[in-house]
Amino acid sequence: MPGALRPAKILGLLILLGLPRQVWAQLCQNPQDSLAPSRDLYCMSLVPPPPIEGLAATVELRYAPGPYSIAVTPGGKPLYAPVLQASGLPPAESMGPYHVYIAWVASPVMFPMTKLTRIENGRNELPAFAIDPFMIMVTAESSDSVSHPQGKVVLRGGSPSTRLQPPDMMQFSIGAVRQEHKGSDSTAMAGMPGMAGGRMSATGLPKSLGAF
Repeated sequence: MPGALRPAKILGLLILLGLPRQVWAQLCQNPQDSLAPSRDLYCMSLVPPPPIEGLAATVELRYAPGPYSIAVTPGGKPLYAPVLQASGLPPAESMGPYHVYIAWVASPVMFPMTKLTRIENGRNELPAFAIDPFMIMVTAESSDSVSHPQGKVVLRGGSPSTRLQPPDMMQFSIGAVRQEHKGSDSTAMAGMPGMAGGRMSATGLPKSLGAF
């Protein structure tokens, strides 16, 4: 009976939330086990935009620790504390006039953008945040002191909850129309806020769709 399966599903979720670090890493990086929890719900893949190749990252969608099974804000939003596992990142200097990689998080409309932490190859624990659905992006920046994305996007991906939206929802939300912006010498298809030739503009205004 469908109702009889509900307690088992709840128990499975509680067990998953209490998994140790090693098991989380195996869940997101090892081949999918048919009897294991679906990695599509608890792991994210970050991929590079063309023409960048050879970079990859996975994000373990952990919850922040708390007195209850799932940590939430006073408003009831899930409080995530993800772990980003990156590989293939070359020295930031090879991407241009940059020195560090920075991770950012935002809603699917990519505004406002919240700075998370500096990223290196290997394991990176991200600060907790309460955004859902959300996008995670990694950019090459000139300094880790930047307060908003200004450099080159090297990795990006969406949380599992973004799959509930139409594929073109991001373009619709931002406004995929031709716009002219003051201080810009070109007219481009509006897209992800702040994108200009593969880089983020200091204004955070949408300038180019293709780079994302």
